[in-house]
Amino acid sequence: MSVSNNGNNNLRAQPQRQRGGFGGGRAAVMSVEKPKDFMGTLKRLIAYLKPQAVPLLLVIIFTVLSVTFTIFAPKIIGEATNELFEGIISKQLPAGTTKDQAIAELKARGQDQLAEMISPMDVTPGKGVDFNALLHILIILLVVYLLAAFFQWLQQYTMAGVAQNTVYRLRRDVDGKLARLPLKYYDNHSHGDILSRVTNDVDNIAHTLQQSITQVVHAIAVVVGVLIMMFSISPLLSWISLIIIPLSLLVTMLVIRRSQKYFIAQWDSTGALNGHIEESFTGHNVIEVFNQQDKAIGRFDKENERVYVASFKA
Repeated sequence: MSVSNNGNNNLRAQPQRQRGGFGGGRAAVMSVEKPKDFMGTLKRLIAYLKPQAVPLLLVIIFTVLSVTFTIFAPKIIGEATNELFEGIISKQLPAGTTKDQAIAELKARGQDQLAEMISPMDVTPGKGVDFNALLHILIILLVVYLLAAFFQWLQQYTMAGVAQNTVYRLRRDVDGKLARLPLKYYDNHSHGDILSRVTNDVDNIAHTLQQSITQVVHAIAVVVGVLIMMFSISPLLSWISLIIIPLSLLVTMLVIRRSQKYFIAQWDSTGALNGHIEESFTGHNVIEVFNQQDKAIGRFDKENERVYVASFKA
């Protein structure tokens, strides 16, 4: 009697298993959807990041330093350009005269525009380019670029450790959760879909942590630093440039609104494809016995096409 009951239970479980396999999983059950509890998920992620508070602070510091040196470099390039240009101009002025005398002579010839250009410049008529001063500026520029690259490397290296340590704890908790789940869950869900959650989704979180956080901090530092540098050079041009920002934000929001659904569909279809592949390999003998090879291949082509289309559009 107990054998009969177990057999009935197995028969009842098989249709559920088939709904989860051969293209089951998230994509077959769900359409494109938004996160059900974004703030709750964000709080849980922040809880995982709390032990990494000190490394995260170092990431912010390294990012700010890297951006500071990167933004300061063009100003040094400007100084080198001025040094070279002033040397070329001074070489063309008659030697043995002062700057004021050279300007007066240019105005006497009717070259008022050239005289006005030379007026704010630091030139010595007949001297030419001061290559020692130019070399000194270029050495400073090289040091600045090296420091920017060094702090950027430190930021990426530290953030990689933060991401991997966080994901290590996440994988450990996921493994413990899977060990506590009842067998009914595995009967009702595709093995490939479960594997996709443990591997692809967790790797996606690791990629997001390592890339997105640093990009956000870097973007904020760049915006603040560039604005300071722009207003220190020319407030008028800075305000003209800022007018474009609302237009770019509008375009960005339109693109994000259209592309978000494709990114969600990409991961949904990937879970479905993994589920079909896993079920096809584990049930290979059954597929051959019932002569379902063409059906399995056709389903694979369909799911593979869905992944391709969603990924391409995303």
